Amino acid sequence: MTTYWVIAASYAGTERTPLSQLFATPFQATTFLEHIHHNPAYTYAVRPATWRERELRLFMADPETGKAVYRPVVWADEAWWCNIAHHFKDHFLHVSVIDPTAVAFTEDERKGEADRQTYMRPGKYLQKFLAAGPSGEIEHGPLKGLPSQVTKMQIAFYAQWHQVGKRPESDDTLFITEDEHEIVRVYEEGPESCMMGKGWDFKDHPVRVYAGGGLAMAYLNNASGEVIARTLCWPEEQVFGRVYPTANNDTQRDHYNELMARLKAKGWRSITEDNSVFEGARLRHLTNRHGNTMMPYLDNEYGVRDEYRDGRAWWVMTHDENHQESTDGTMCGNEPDWHCECCEEGFSDNYDSCSVYRYWNGTGRSGYPRGEETWCQDCRDNSSYYCDGCDEHFNDNGNAIYAEDGCTYEPRWFEANGGWQCAHSQSYYFKADDPPVVLADGQLIHADHVEDHTFVCWATGLRWFDDSESLAVPGYHVSLDGWAQHPMEWENVVPAMPEDPVDVAAWALAHVIAPLASNHPPPVDPIVEEVYGALTDTGSIEGFVTPRAWGDITINIASV
Repeated sequence: MTTYWVIAASYAGTERTPLSQLFATPFQATTFLEHIHHNPAYTYAVRPATWRERELRLFMADPETGKAVYRPVVWADEAWWCNIAHHFKDHFLHVSVIDPTAVAFTEDERKGEADRQTYMRPGKYLQKFLAAGPSGEIEHGPLKGLPSQVTKMQIAFYAQWHQVGKRPESDDTLFITEDEHEIVRVYEEGPESCMMGKGWDFKDHPVRVYAGGGLAMAYLNNASGEVIARTLCWPEEQVFGRVYPTANNDTQRDHYNELMARLKAKGWRSITEDNSVFEGARLRHLTNRHGNTMMPYLDNEYGVRDEYRDGRAWWVMTHDENHQESTDGTMCGNEPDWHCECCEEGFSDNYDSCSVYRYWNGTGRSGYPRGEETWCQDCRDNSSYYCDGCDEHFNDNGNAIYAEDGCTYEPRWFEANGGWQCAHSQSYYFKADDPPVVLADGQLIHADHVEDHTFVCWATGLRWFDDSESLAVPGYHVSLDGWAQHPMEWENVVPAMPEDPVDVAAWALAHVIAPLASNHPPPVDPIVEEVYGALTDTGSIEGFVTPRAWGDITINIASV
């Protein structure tokens, strides 16, 4: 197994991503390190590359030759593969260096460390790891158990592409549509542009203006039905505009050239030959839900003028007007009357605005909502919440209180009006309706959970969450485990309380009050409660209300 070397870079003692170069010997790495500019904030060290670092760097171009050891497979830039490629990141799939008619990949961790690649024909790789087996599901690899990700036609298509070194032309289908739904779909699912991915629904999508006036969309679908290229066209005039995608890599260049060639073969002229091909083309007058005039970004610096033709108003494309270069889907020069402070969209005064606040400030119901912002109705409905206590909307930043009474509250308003949270259930209540039980450490718990989730320490009489109870000596707080003499070892023999109420006062004085005053542990909580009840029944409670000191804790007998 060949060992490769990398230069590790560390910052503040923590190693970051090593430099991109891969070296055959430590001497090469050290020599390279001596001749590069060092960032003084970093420290550098030569070390053996991990197998993943080695494989990743074999895809990187050598600075001197401009070539990489590994070449990506022909489908590396296809949209369907890009969506799932992260599942196969440890395969480091590439065209085989030994046999270019095959693909090679790292099958598992053990083979990666041994620098052993597995070779397969591209069709076999796709069939094994991405197509369904006899079970109807993928049977091998990272996507095992999932439905097939490729069709038999795709497998044959990419296998042929790999073998001949050129993307086959016959599998891409040319479509021309004037349907506005299809035009919107092609823009959203096709090559990247400034008119896609903005979150517009169909009614608000600006490219709808292309439909209905004679313009159309020409596009190519590949073997898997993906939109791989598109262009605006005017079939009646046999002309077409800018072709997408922009040719930034070999795959995009193939798609661009394919659509260009298909339309040129029909005898159509391109805007690259004549920039005036869309002079006089009509666009529909449409407004979005905010009341603003819709207009897409128009390529080649086209503007529009208003024209009444065939009984209706149209926008007519022309170079004599200012360029319609807005990418927000609205017409340039048609400034909105107001903007939503949430989505930053512009709106006309025909669209109602809403007040949404950032927080509540004040004491109880005498406070006021603060930080008022102007929002559109959609943002208010989807990105804010309504406080049932103060009857206002607040920015939904994840801090809304959903109380057990079924209402929603702003946190500061909730706290100012007696709201509290149960430390066990994390549920929210109002003190006026559900008073909390206060534990020894100040935490609050609902009365419904006291019996099952708390305990009273026999030594102190204080109530705690049951996770604070000693495992070694149940009934006592865990902090007492470290005492030299555990409280359970102290003398604490309490005779049974007399049945005759007349004798209870004397019994309590001897076995409850006296032990407290002399630093003896008090009787356990159930006995104290029983004493309290007995004293109340006899009417002799006045003599037992004086606070008594026990250790560092003062206990009021009447309040136990």
